[in-house]
Amino acid sequence: MNAQTYAQAAPAAAEFNGHPSYDHWNVALWFGNDEGLYIWALNSPDADTFADELESAGFDETDDGVTITRELAVYAWESVNEE
Repeated sequence: MNAQTYAQAAPAAAEFNGHPSYDHWNVALWFGNDEGLYIWALNSPDADTFADELESAGFDETDDGVTITRELAVYAWESVNEE
């Protein structure tokens, strides 16, 4: 089952551990659990810079197929830096 199929079959947003959607949950999970991605987000000075860095690097999809939009890049940065 790919990410899009799962997202279509997934339960309501409340089921995503407090995240607003499957895509938000997925991106937060990847950036919170992959050491390299976590450090990258942690070392970026702000969410907009981080989104620009991801775009410049061509990092536009998680390993399981969720497209990383600018909104999701900002969400990932915020999820890492909220701690």
